[in-house]
Amino acid sequence: MEEAIEITEKYDGKSEIICQNVFSVPSGYHFTGKSYEEFSDIMLMHAKVNYKKFIRKIDTKGHDITPLYTRDEDDDPVIDIINKAQEIEANIIIIGAKGRTAATALFIGSLAERLIQTNNKVPLLVTRPKGKNAGIIEYILDI
Repeated sequence: MEEAIEITEKYDGKSEIICQNVFSVPSGYHFTGKSYEEFSDIMLMHAKVNYKKFIRKIDTKGHDITPLYTRDEDDDPVIDIINKAQEIEANIIIIGAKGRTAATALFIGSLAERLIQTNNKVPLLVTRPKGKNAGIIEYILDI
């Protein structure tokens, strides 16, 4: 998010920043006794709460950031991201990478990697937090 704010500051200071959250309804939702739509509403509520926690930690430098929530209907958030970017005529997609080493990436496919491979419609910038680079051992320990 910091990179999007920084780019906006350098570009014109007026660009709209949209933060997309792609959420899904878990496959076992029906065991809760709730309908698909009811459980989707619950997942959306959690996404909104998590966004509020996330955005509180960010220095927005006075820029309005619009949250956008997309329900993943086809178990492919990459397509959801690309389609929404095209729909809203986004100038760029900025996504954070988890910071894995090349060896780790061989074993674990990431959303950022799939976006790089799949997206040929909207310019893409993949960012990584400074000093963050998880190796295979750290990644396995995080699981």
